[in-house]
Amino acid sequence: MGILEQMRLARAHPFASLLGAALGGFVPVAAYTIVHHELRVAGQLDLWRPIAVVLLACLAFSVRTVWQWGVQSFRERAKAACLVVAVEGVMVFSDTSALAVIALVYLVGINAIATACTLIAEDTPQPQQAEPLPVPELPELPRGKAVGRIAARVRPA
Repeated sequence: MGILEQMRLARAHPFASLLGAALGGFVPVAAYTIVHHELRVAGQLDLWRPIAVVLLACLAFSVRTVWQWGVQSFRERAKAACLVVAVEGVMVFSDTSALAVIALVYLVGINAIATACTLIAEDTPQPQQAEPLPVPELPELPRGKAVGRIAARVRPA
């Protein structure tokens, strides 16, 4: 499913989009908060703190989704890889707050829409094969003189 189709699908399902934003959007927000508020010590990034493992998990969470969007947008793996490094890297390492927040907004949007589409796909009922209808049993016809005469006329030649 293409990016624009994902956006239309998410817009058509507001509840799934809200849940997708909560589930998919939380992770980039957590990564941003950890990097810019918990791992900064005297202006330096301290990646030796235990919370750094959570940061790595947050980054790993969205890398694949951003990669897929990059491939769909640019039709080139190299550009997709550059998009991942640029957006994730700017969000984590940029000291320019505006850039880091813009990258965060991109990541929240991408992950929210992708998660919403996954939720919608899981909720959509899949077509099931219909079971054949049972063939009703016909009642036995009485065997009398009138039935026998009619049957004799109907028999194929």
